[in-house]
Amino acid sequence: MIDVCVICAREGSKEVKNKNIKKILGKTLISWSIRQAINSKLFYKVYVSTDSKKIAKISKKSGAEVPFLRSPKLSDDQVSKFFVWKNALKKIEQITKKKIRYYVDLDCTNPIRTKKDIVGVINLLKKNKKADGIVTICKSRKNPYFNMVEKSKNNFIKISKKIKNNIFSRQQAPKVFDIVANIYCLKAEYLKKSNHLLKGNILGYELEQHKSFDIDTKYDLEIVKMFLKRFVKNV
Repeated sequence: MIDVCVICAREGSKEVKNKNIKKILGKTLISWSIRQAINSKLFYKVYVSTDSKKIAKISKKSGAEVPFLRSPKLSDDQVSKFFVWKNALKKIEQITKKKIRYYVDLDCTNPIRTKKDIVGVINLLKKNKKADGIVTICKSRKNPYFNMVEKSKNNFIKISKKIKNNIFSRQQAPKVFDIVANIYCLKAEYLKKSNHLLKGNILGYELEQHKSFDIDTKYDLEIVKMFLKRFVKNV
């Protein structure tokens, strides 16, 4: 049984062009995640799932394996990442002829993580026999019980989640968390049989809020640059 890390990076990105190979502090975005995974010394191998020959070439130079290119069908921005994972798992087991125990995804667009975070996620899954997987989370900046609203048919706003007692402050509201696209760790058998990340017994590994910034815009890119420089050692 082996544990693998797979980093997903498709070619198309609308808001920030060529996002996955943008350079941050001298390294391409994907190289940060590859080197973090390799330096953790936790994985049989580190793989990249991509539809791009250019990303594949950069990934190999950074030390990752790219034994296949992702099909166009799985590279559309409407495709669930869960099915990209399922595809990668199947191909890697076919190539290595080994059974995978834990499938770990380090999200390419959020490299603000440490070895301690990666180890912590995997150890949490090892300790909890009933869990199917772990996702990184952080305390939500907005709360649907207090300051998140939806529009009615007449465009009047109303609180998203209404409960019996009125909530007058954020402190009174039930705790809610954001899923952070940073680290995912799934039991391979669960990934094979499921068709949605949250269909099983999924635990949350809480990160600090500065590790919760996923790069979707140029603004996000500047924030991640700042936090990488401050909190993450060069790899």
